[in-house]
Amino acid sequence: MTIGILEGMGIASGAAERFKELQRLSPGVTIRLERGDLKHIWREFEAGRYDLIVTSELRQFPRAVPPSCVRHVADTCPGVAAINRENPLAGYSALTLSMLREESFVSLSRSYSPEGYAILREACRQAGFEPRVTQEASTFETLILYVEMGVGAAILGENNRLAIDSNIRLIPLKDIRFDTVVYWRAGPLSPAVRTIISLL
Repeated sequence: MTIGILEGMGIASGAAERFKELQRLSPGVTIRLERGDLKHIWREFEAGRYDLIVTSELRQFPRAVPPSCVRHVADTCPGVAAINRENPLAGYSALTLSMLREESFVSLSRSYSPEGYAILREACRQAGFEPRVTQEASTFETLILYVEMGVGAAILGENNRLAIDSNIRLIPLKDIRFDTVVYWRAGPLSPAVRTIISLL
């Protein structure tokens, strides 16, 4: 069994315990975990090489679910503005998206994540402004590098792996929520997949 997990996502509280419980309840089943970008995990899932995938979606813009799969929201978390610690907004304890209207943004590129790029633009439009995207990153790590260097702000889910980066400040966004979403194929399920679903 293989589970694809979106790169950059943090591990939710209690996930390690649920993983150990899954291993205990599914003796003899080898469980592989792999991280990848959104295109990769969906491609592998649709090709049948992943049994489940775990991804993050902006609540206001859920992904259209193909009829061949099931979508389950496993968790929700606030969105955050990831900004360089030298940015004047770094002193705020919380922000709204509209408070970022004068900021430059960095985003995953249109070729890397067309959905993510379009969603950033639409969320900003709904907040009353057109985002000024000054850099498009080809990978999540490059996106973070741009934030570290002060090139622009990025909008992420709080459930990410950046909390330990001393150059970046993550500030909660009061008007943005992200869902942790698990997808599996519709139809008959293997015992191991049924066990995972029961632990969600």
